[in-house]
Order: sequence, then C-alpha cells, then structure tokens
Amino acid sequence: MCIRDSQSHRAVINTLLSLTGSCLATYVFTVLKNTKFEIEHILKATIAGGVIMAANADLCMYPYSAILVGCWGGFISVLLFTFLHEKIKHIDTFGVTHLFLVPGFWGICISAIYVGGYTDSKLPIQPLTVEQIMPLGRTANAQAGTQIAIMGISFGFALLGGLISGLITKI
Repeated sequence: MCIRDSQSHRAVINTLLSLTGSCLATYVFTVLKNTKFEIEHILKATIAGGVIMAANADLCMYPYSAILVGCWGGFISVLLFTFLHEKIKHIDTFGVTHLFLVPGFWGICISAIYVGGYTDSKLPIQPLTVEQIMPLGRTANAQAGTQIAIMGISFGFALLGGLISGLITKI
C-alpha cells in the first residue's frame, strides 16, 4: 500500500525479511523442541514466513516488523506440525493446514491490525501520509475492515470448493 513506484521493492524486502525471520525461528523452536534439527519442520515452516507475509508484503512497515511476522509464522508452523500433524495426518497428508491455512489467517489478521493502526506520525517512511498509501481513498480503519471481510469471503470460497471437491471424489 505504499506509493506504487516502490510497492514491488517493498514487497521483495518485506518477504525476504519475513522468510529470514521464519527460518531463524524454525531453527530455534525445532532445537528447543527436540535438541536436533528436523528437516520437515525447516522445509515447511520456512515457507510459512512467506505465506504469512503475503497479505503484508507491500505494507509500509519497519524491517523489524517484517522479521517478527516471519518469526511468528515459523513458530506457528513448528508448533502446529508438532502437536497437530499426528491428529490430522489422515485428513491433511501434505501439511497444508500448518503451512498455508493458519499462517495465511494470521497474515491477514496482522495486516488488518497493522493497517488499522496507520497514522501519519506512525508511518515508517516520512513524509508519506495515510491518504497517499490507502487504496481508493479509504481510511485506515475502513481498509482494515475490508481486509477482514475479504478474508471471510476467501475462506467461504475455500470451504465451498473443498466441499464440492469432496463430493465429486465420493462419486
């Protein structure tokens, strides 16, 4: 949501920082859990940093925010893989729940909270104003509400698509 010329650069930087944070967090939490590295945690939780940053990629945020978002994604993925994977292994054979669903949900929530807190004095790039970075002239709170509403719509389509796919495979 930055000025359009720098939007793609900001997305690359934020995603790279988030992937770095998730990778570091994955190594730390995996070692804390097992005292050794588990390659499956590292493979999946590192990607979770990119997934959680997908909704936040072009936001005007401080670098430490992107790293913390990635750390949260890595932590959630390791935690869910550790405690949830054995319980739902027969339903979720590829780990989509802890790799995409939960980090994606948290990414949208973090994005809405971050955008909802935008004020002219809190923007990391000065002299930008909230009016310059909000699409369609929305306020920060209206944009946050729009993002939460779109999350609900997306989850609705995902549930409907999953239901239809499940019914087709039973035929």
